[in-house]
Formats: sequence, C-alpha cells, structure tokens
Amino acid sequence: MKIYKTFFIALQAFISMNSVAQAEINLQTGGYVRHFVDYRVQWQKQEFVIERTYRSRSLALGFFGLGWCSFMDEKLTFVKNEIEIDFCDDDTRLQLTTKGKNLWQSATGKIVKTKSGYALEDKAKGKRFYNAEGWLIGLGKDIEILRAENGNPLRLDIGLNRFQVQVDPITLKIVQISSNHLSKTEYKYNQNQLRQILQNKAILQSYLYDEDGNMIEIRSPSSTLEKIIYDRNQDRVTEWHPQHSCYFSYQYDQLNSLELLTRIFQSCKGRENLSAEVHFFYENLSATEVQLVRYESQPRTLASTQKIQMKRGQK
Repeated sequence: MKIYKTFFIALQAFISMNSVAQAEINLQTGGYVRHFVDYRVQWQKQEFVIERTYRSRSLALGFFGLGWCSFMDEKLTFVKNEIEIDFCDDDTRLQLTTKGKNLWQSATGKIVKTKSGYALEDKAKGKRFYNAEGWLIGLGKDIEILRAENGNPLRLDIGLNRFQVQVDPITLKIVQISSNHLSKTEYKYNQNQLRQILQNKAILQSYLYDEDGNMIEIRSPSSTLEKIIYDRNQDRVTEWHPQHSCYFSYQYDQLNSLELLTRIFQSCKGRENLSAEVHFFYENLSATEVQLVRYESQPRTLASTQKIQMKRGQK
C-alpha cells in the first residue's frame, strides 16, 4: 500500500526535555531519521551547514550510500506534465504543474525554464537553481555547486568558503570533502553502506547496520552514542536508546485500513515514566493509495514501569 506523506510527524516535543534534537522517529512509518552536520560555515552573519541525513525507511541510493541523502542529491524530475522535487532536509516532495510554455506552478511557488536550466521560487524553499539535467546547482545567492557532466558534485562554494568534493568514479559515492582552512572529512563504505567518518585521518563516528540495511548503532571511538532496535517483520523502530539515562519504546496498532495508533513510552533512571499516543486517520485515494487527512495526539501520562517493560523487544 502506498502512503502519500502530506506532512512529517516526529516526537521532538516529547523528547526535547532530554536535549535530543538531531534524531527523530517518524510515528507514521516507524522510521528512524538522523541528521549529521559535517561542517558549519559562518557567512554574511548567517550559519550554513553541510549536512547528511539518514532514513531507515528510505531505499534511495545517494552520494553517501543507501538510505542517505544530502542537498547534493537534489534533482528535479519530469513526470508527465509535472515537475517533482524531493527535498532531503525534511523529506517533502514539491509537485508543480505545467501552466504555460516554460512555466510550472504549485500552491507555494513556481519554476521557470532559463537559458542554462531551471529556477525555482518557493515560499518554503526559497530560490533554487538547477542545470539542464535537473541537478541542483545553487541555493539562493550564497551556495553554488559545481558538477561534472554526469551530475557528480566537484566543488561546493558557500560565499567565499570553497570545499572540494571527491566522488569515487566507480561507486559514485562521496569519499572526501576538504577545505583549505577546515578539517578534511573522509567517508568509508562497505557494500553501498556508509560505515565510518574520519576527520584528519582520525575516526570520528562508525555506523552499524542489521542484515536488512537498517542502522542499529552509532559509535564514537570510545562509546556507543545511539542504539536502535527494529521490528524485524516491518522494519519499524520498537526501541531507541540515545546516549543518556532515558530510552524510548514504540508500539504500532493498525486499527483498520484507515486508522493507525502509535504509542510511545519513555523510561528514565530516577524519573517518572511518561507515555503518549498519536492517532492517524487516512482516506482512500484509490484501491492501492491512501492519504493522511488528520492526526490526534494525547498529552503525556504517567506509565507504570511494568507497562514499559512489556514493550521492550516486542515485535
């Protein structure tokens, strides 16, 4: 069954009390989402980041491997009379319909064909520029991406800050990003999976995956930073263990074909346990497609330790 994601639901408010902001659990799909910042650049009193995003439910094979994406993977595609753009940062899709010669529009913006490619103006995504093949080559007036003929990124300019990007010509994976005045970052892979991040030859992080390709651990050289456990039947997160005294467990109840109830439990050493639930309602678009129309969330309530223990490891 195909689910059209009209918006993304994450339990950030529930977990903010523990200062966990870079990881998210998608309560609709049970997917694990993690954002990693490799570089932060100050330019014209603004901060720009070079960021990678991992999504356990994604089958995309990007420049950082299976399940990973970045803005360097962004490309517009033509589908019949529409243009579609998938955005990595928030996992949204923009669809624009033909409205005339060299013009496509949506409710929030438009794309016009230029001499060298395409230009997007959108309320949420701002100004973006694409080459004739559809690859993203510019974000506003401050970020430019120089690409090879096949679309591989070669250089990334953020204002006056220049980053050289090295792509393996065989695997088409980014293996190195370097700058004259910042640390060099290297990316190591095994079977299309990103395994290690090195800065100046020293291991910064390592990633472990299960046999289904889901990320299960994030490690530093001295400790385990995060651990994720999945339901082996449907690849949904059942437990998430950040690097602190709390952990979270998840239960998904498909009440019927158009209703999903997700329950979340938080257990912390020395604190009261908390729970919450989110109820999703869908409508049929066709025999094989549904669309989320609304959701309802219940406030936090105290949960007994016994109840949380029952959820641990449940498939």
